[in-house]
Amino acid sequence: MVSTRQMTIGNNGTNDCSEQNSTENGPAKSTRNSTAAASSSHQGQCSKCNMNAPSKPNFLDLPQEIIEKIFSYLTYKNICQLRFVCTRIDRICGHILNSTFQRLQHQLLDRFHEIKRKMPRRESARRNHHLACESDIIETLHMRLTLLQMSLGKHIERKHCCFFPGEILDEVLHILHYIKVTPKLARPYKVTDELFDLSTMAMEYFKEKIEPDLPEIAYFSTDFLEFSGSFPYEC
Repeated sequence: MVSTRQMTIGNNGTNDCSEQNSTENGPAKSTRNSTAAASSSHQGQCSKCNMNAPSKPNFLDLPQEIIEKIFSYLTYKNICQLRFVCTRIDRICGHILNSTFQRLQHQLLDRFHEIKRKMPRRESARRNHHLACESDIIETLHMRLTLLQMSLGKHIERKHCCFFPGEILDEVLHILHYIKVTPKLARPYKVTDELFDLSTMAMEYFKEKIEPDLPEIAYFSTDFLEFSGSFPYEC
């Protein structure tokens, strides 16, 4: 049989162990609690810092005028390639290509009329005129752009597509610069040979690859029936 003293010692021993464990676990538990509180406080401060920190600048947040100014330092061939970046860049690049295509058409037409006014009316006198070579070059440029307008223009006006062959715009500008800085021009066919090939390939590519997937245009749609006045019945 176990004596009362032994039971007391056993009980005291058990109490001592429980007190010792509570003493040992107390500081560790307190340390974990303080660490968790510090971590929670740090996360709260970080989230507050992130909320107050300025957002990173984004190129697409710039106004369209500034983006167009930046793109003006690129070739039109590169601008065509940038259309695949995203929807907004595609819309901006399409606007640049379309507006440049229209501007060059008007510029060439005005220059052609200006040259014609300076040249004599007689055909024999025109051949030896100093503006004869430039006149033929400008006329060829305007004719090629007019053919492109006839192929792509109706779809560009309805926003089915944009003017996609940017290399043609680069070539036209290159020829205009050549005319401006060259005192004695070469034969017109030598100057416009590259443009002739590029425009022909562009029209063939559009006809075969792009136009079949575009919406069909009715020749007698309401767009063509909005007359400004009435036609007389008399011939």
